[in-house]
Amino acid sequence: GVVPLGTNPPQAAHSQDDVVNYANGKLGGVDGSGECFDLADNALKNAGLKSARDYDPSLKNPNYKWGKPVDIKEAKPGDILQFKNYSASDETKHPDGSSDSEDFGSRPHHTAVVLSNDGNGMVTVLEQNVGDTPGDKVVTKRQIYVGGNQTVKNDDGGSTKYSEKGSVVCYRP
Repeated sequence: GVVPLGTNPPQAAHSQDDVVNYANGKLGGVDGSGECFDLADNALKNAGLKSARDYDPSLKNPNYKWGKPVDIKEAKPGDILQFKNYSASDETKHPDGSSDSEDFGSRPHHTAVVLSNDGNGMVTVLEQNVGDTPGDKVVTKRQIYVGGNQTVKNDDGGSTKYSEKGSVVCYRP
């Protein structure tokens, strides 16, 4: 539309959707230098939101702050997860006596963008630089467990025991 002289067009409101859209747009590629920090930092800056350097310009504290801490159970798309000495796995026991397990990997010092909160402690994240090989610099989508230590009953009558070590802080930008 036409904007009358002397008035400014309305500014688009920035939101956590912008954070998700930016991170999703980097899926399969490398963002910035390929460090985990870069994906969250660039996604927040792109959305016009505060980033870790706004809270600690020197980044002396390696446990980066990305906004207001919120309960991990309340994680929403566009939130930022900060991991410290994290590892998680599960073991599922089936009614027929068989069992299987899944390892969600370890993240000694890591940052990820929440794509979805899938319930029961599971979240889908966008992250890069999870491992030690150059290919790990690529932005990937993974479902991981961040719900603490618990055992849940499964629909088939079996159960799954989740184990988590370390800490994960969920920040709302």
